[in-house]
Amino acid sequence: MPTLLPSDRESTGPDSSFAVQVHKAQNAKTTASPVDSFNNNISRAERQLAGTLGDVDTPGMTFVNEADTNGGFNAVNFIETDAIHYEQCGGSTPFFGQAKSYPGIPLVDTNNGTWDCGAGTSPDHFAIAATIKLSLAAGAYRMGFDADDQVVVQAGPPGTNYQGVALRLMLGNSETYPGDNGDDAYGKAQFDFVVQTNGVYNFRLVFEEGTGGARTDWFWVNRTTGVRELVRPLALESSASVNGPFAVESAALINPSAKTVIVPKSGNARFYRLRSSTGYSLGRPSVSGSNIVLNYQ
Repeated sequence: MPTLLPSDRESTGPDSSFAVQVHKAQNAKTTASPVDSFNNNISRAERQLAGTLGDVDTPGMTFVNEADTNGGFNAVNFIETDAIHYEQCGGSTPFFGQAKSYPGIPLVDTNNGTWDCGAGTSPDHFAIAATIKLSLAAGAYRMGFDADDQVVVQAGPPGTNYQGVALRLMLGNSETYPGDNGDDAYGKAQFDFVVQTNGVYNFRLVFEEGTGGARTDWFWVNRTTGVRELVRPLALESSASVNGPFAVESAALINPSAKTVIVPKSGNARFYRLRSSTGYSLGRPSVSGSNIVLNYQ
């Protein structure tokens, strides 16, 4: 089972949002070459995000990023405060319902007129990467994705797998194209990993779209019940007064898969709140030795 080591921990965090990179190349791509520029694989996505994906029709040239209003070639950066829950035309996804469209990619191509979601055509040839630092307790976890087309989820510090972009540890990868890369009874889109030591860890999801449908959901899976929950920014805050000021509990041990938080007791009275992109409710706290145990829904 992939394992996050103590040396993989971050010195800062957790994050209150995702950092998202987007590169959208042109929809209309005709070529007489036998090699397509937009292969459905993560290697292509990484090159596209880095601005080094070569245009086989124009040797020596890379693709302009249509998500960049300045007409650049590299990926552009966005902040996502909620979750990685996207559908190319802002439609629904199978597990989590109504989604948002991808950052920087409009529902109608007003520049070149090559797609219009309202008319039944959609954007093609794009790639995204989303990173976030999460505070996790030691233990075993299960994550998952549901996407069309290819996805990889990585964790840890930057590695040397590809152009120095990928993180050290690959947790899960679709690797099934042109087969089924959605969540099903065989769990192809679910994967387990271990956190060896409490801490803050960096996670990264990369997704690529060729043509046709395009959705991306990134979620936790409860290892006991199988219930899915979108990956979200998450931090426990506390205060000695109900009116604050509240500060992040850096020693809090959070398990988003099981929805539990363990935090050391502090003083005679303490007030807790969970900061996230959705309205979680903390349950009644219980005492276990020198710790406070909290559940959230």
